[in-house]
Amino acid sequence: MTYSLTKNKDLANVNLRRAISMALNRKVLASTVGGANTPATTFTGPQETVDGKNFNKYFAQTNATSKYTNYDKAQARKLLNLALKELGKSKVEFTLAGDDDVVSKKVMEYVQSQLESTFTKKW
Repeated sequence: MTYSLTKNKDLANVNLRRAISMALNRKVLASTVGGANTPATTFTGPQETVDGKNFNKYFAQTNATSKYTNYDKAQARKLLNLALKELGKSKVEFTLAGDDDVVSKKVMEYVQSQLESTFTKKW
């Protein structure tokens, strides 16, 4: 997922993004879209580099991102509540967008369903 911070400033909140990430069961998502898809375990694509170093390998070595890519509904709810407190809001809203193909539509439907079921009455 890519967050449009220019269209929605709330998405700049790190705890909101962490909550969204932890609300998604990547194994189920991968099986939902089918094929040879595998669950994402990092926040960036495999080709991303920082100072000439592969970004994902760096984080894998430091185990920095796996905490927030693990599916954990209870922790996602806690992080959402923390984000709402930090933002001074009782709810946040944003629009999901994706490509107009079968796989992208399945992904967006799954993401919307997961966010709604995890954060009922919060979105």
